Amino acid sequence: MNIRDEVYGEQTIQDKTLIRLITSPPIQRLKGINQHGIPEQYFSCRRVTRYDHSVGVMLLLRKLGASNEAQIAGLLHDVSHTAFSHITDYVFGRNRKEDFHEKIKEHMFEQLGLNEIIEQEGITKKVLEPEQYPLLDSPAPKLCADRVDYALRDHGKFRNDGSPQRLVRELFAEDGEIVFKSASSAMEFAMNYHECQVGLWAHHDTAYKYYLFSRAIKLMLLEGELEKEELLLGKDENVLAKMEKTENSDVKIIMSALNTLEYTRNTDSPHVVFKKKFRWVDPAYKDRGRLRRVTEEFPEYAEMLDQARKDNQTKIELTNTNVVRILEENGILPL
Repeated sequence: MNIRDEVYGEQTIQDKTLIRLITSPPIQRLKGINQHGIPEQYFSCRRVTRYDHSVGVMLLLRKLGASNEAQIAGLLHDVSHTAFSHITDYVFGRNRKEDFHEKIKEHMFEQLGLNEIIEQEGITKKVLEPEQYPLLDSPAPKLCADRVDYALRDHGKFRNDGSPQRLVRELFAEDGEIVFKSASSAMEFAMNYHECQVGLWAHHDTAYKYYLFSRAIKLMLLEGELEKEELLLGKDENVLAKMEKTENSDVKIIMSALNTLEYTRNTDSPHVVFKKKFRWVDPAYKDRGRLRRVTEEFPEYAEMLDQARKDNQTKIELTNTNVVRILEENGILPL
């Protein structure tokens, strides 16, 4: 099986189990799920699919010399994502950790038919636990394949500067950790990651749109216009079509507000919108035989992170009175 990937280039997969999984309906379904959550027409960054990311994590693990089992775990790690990815964390009250897809993993594997494939292929159930594979999933601020791949892809779409392909050549694995070959490449990745954090993932515009889009979904669920399983097992385009065709005037008002950005920064208002999760990395790099971290070599980066953490605490207040009224009347103003 040949794969042409935007980050890792032309790749050939020969393992029959990986091929079966990649071509299976549950993995192919991820082509219809945007990693950014918010549909592309309402967002500031070009689309990256969960399929691109999942296959990319698998390819990065392979590049780093990870076991076949770890590559399978990487391929499967996001298969339980719902339509609109992390938007559903804000629908179902998992917004602090953004881990709703982890909480429903067993249900999703069963409903999507993956348990049957896993059993037929003799794959260990350990692959359902990404944290068992340090190169795949490690606590921040360490690098791991999941964190590296989504950052490379998002920055590539956000800035279109060719850095993903260059930086991936600078990576290697040592003692279960992903490491850069030089301080300069580690710092470049750290700055790119930070740029995505403050300019894309946790920007106040993003927080505003995540909040409104999740409230529109919540309202449709409450009104019975959308079934929970449609959201869990479906694709973005199918659910979005329902949302855009609804005759529900309240949902229409919320959806139209996605493009108006009617908010102010305010932590004291009763109409406060949540802040987004703070993401950061402190990449390791090899220097004269020992591992060092970016914050050791570049204190200005540590200072930048401290300021960004403070800025991330500032929430925003809705100023669209019609939207506030609708959310209050339906009891869905707070998360």
